[in-house]
Amino acid sequence: EEERKAARNKKIAIGTFWALAAIVVIIVAVNIWSNYDKVHNEYISVDDDKISGIEFDFYYAMTKQNTLSQTLYGSMTYADYFKSYMSYDKDKDDSKQKYASTDNTWYDYFANAALSTIKEDKALLKDADKNGFTYNADDDYNNFIDNLKSSADSAGSSVKDYYKTVFGENATEKNIKGYLCSYLKAASYQGEIQTKLKPDDAEIASYYEEHKDDYDTVNYRIFDIKAETENDDNSLADAKAKADEMAAKATDESLFADLCIEYAGDNADTYKSDSNASLKTLVKKSSVDGDAADWLFDSTRKTGDVTVVSDSSASKCSVVMFVSRSYDSSNDSTISNAIITEKYNELIASYADNMSVKNIKNRIKMYED
Repeated sequence: EEERKAARNKKIAIGTFWALAAIVVIIVAVNIWSNYDKVHNEYISVDDDKISGIEFDFYYAMTKQNTLSQTLYGSMTYADYFKSYMSYDKDKDDSKQKYASTDNTWYDYFANAALSTIKEDKALLKDADKNGFTYNADDDYNNFIDNLKSSADSAGSSVKDYYKTVFGENATEKNIKGYLCSYLKAASYQGEIQTKLKPDDAEIASYYEEHKDDYDTVNYRIFDIKAETENDDNSLADAKAKADEMAAKATDESLFADLCIEYAGDNADTYKSDSNASLKTLVKKSSVDGDAADWLFDSTRKTGDVTVVSDSSASKCSVVMFVSRSYDSSNDSTISNAIITEKYNELIASYADNMSVKNIKNRIKMYED
């Protein structure tokens, strides 16, 4: 009986060992396949090319970093803007944060931006091949890797771990090298074609003539007459009558300045101490309020023209005098960049608009066009 029990226990032990061994083998096999799937199989498909999970993570990281580091205005970057005005925390999981007041997450936002980057790069590489563009990625690649190693060192991280932090948990220097080299080639070709797309002086002049209102500035004088009672039609009508009276008297700038003192009432000292208190200089159309913008930028406007603009929402009427209109030639570079951007976008669209996208297993919540 004892021998039978011993034999039975041994059999159970051996069976349990092999069962556990089989489970371990299955787990290892699943992990190996999962990693292989992320490296080699489709995450999405763009233009009938397979995009693996690792490649997509690479583009997600590059697109996100480029977006956040861009300057919005002044010294404010998009990272600053997203944090201050949209409550975005770059240190938290993007998929756990709502994007604005939508049903989308920040992951959805950056994933769609990454998809656009992938399409743009594919367009650039197609055009590069079409035009026989040659490129050796060695120098750019080595510089990129040196910068990455320096960043890892500054972050107190190993290079191996830093790759995973920046480009996704499955990223290594080896398995993203091909994607990085393609990315660098596309960036290099982008710089070359943007140089070729630079317009000459005649093209800049022609573009300016078609978009004068976007680049010209005006000097003008303005004086507001408030309605005594807000949101009252009769009170606004009285303000309008007073504004019309002032406008009829304002035949030149000097008189306009004097009339501001006369009609300012308790605020007269402001205009007494500064004859240019009513003067606005070098103002773009986008910065002028309401109907006054269209009037000031009308091509028939002449120095000394005067009008009255009513604004019922603000319960006021404004007396406006046109002084002058001008163009700063330093805007030539801004116009040149605008032309380059238009041409570049047309080139990319000629390829990208025809690229099909297959969203394998709906891993990306794609926005509607």
